[in-house]
Amino acid sequence: MSNILYVLPYPNFFSQFSGIGGHVAHSYGIINEFVKLAYRIDFLSNEHIGQFSDRELQQHHIPYDASSPLNRIIWSTKLTYYISQLVKFRKYKFCYIRYSLGFVLFYPLLKLVLKGTQLIIEVNSFGSQRSQIFRILDYFAFKSCDVIICISKSVANDISQSISSKLNDKILLLPN
Repeated sequence: MSNILYVLPYPNFFSQFSGIGGHVAHSYGIINEFVKLAYRIDFLSNEHIGQFSDRELQQHHIPYDASSPLNRIIWSTKLTYYISQLVKFRKYKFCYIRYSLGFVLFYPLLKLVLKGTQLIIEVNSFGSQRSQIFRILDYFAFKSCDVIICISKSVANDISQSISSKLNDKILLLPN
């Protein structure tokens, strides 16, 4: 059985809308598919999810205090450090992480602490779609990843056109 890391770098991802929404269903769907493929999953988030057994999904919780930009940076630092400790003791086939604008500065650092483990990022939307001020940050975030999974052709086109066509070789289209 291969090990993978599944990381949600977005605090209160499940509880923000009382556990309801397409983002929650999508996340459960991805986890279910990894379980069906017989991966052993280390799941990192600030929240517990209850639909999986401990055999299928080892949950690691990084507590998150009140929402503020400073607390988000502190939490992202703790999350990255926690991952650096996990990779010391377990070999992972890959790390699957969802894009989060609040974590955008940490993707290059995450790639370093993964020590050769493939970094796969799932992109539903990204900062540069909201403001071009995020373009350089998104570029370095995506450049540090091995695979960029886009959930739609329009997201893939936006990355290529608004950030850089140099990222095209990393893009894999996997519609929701």
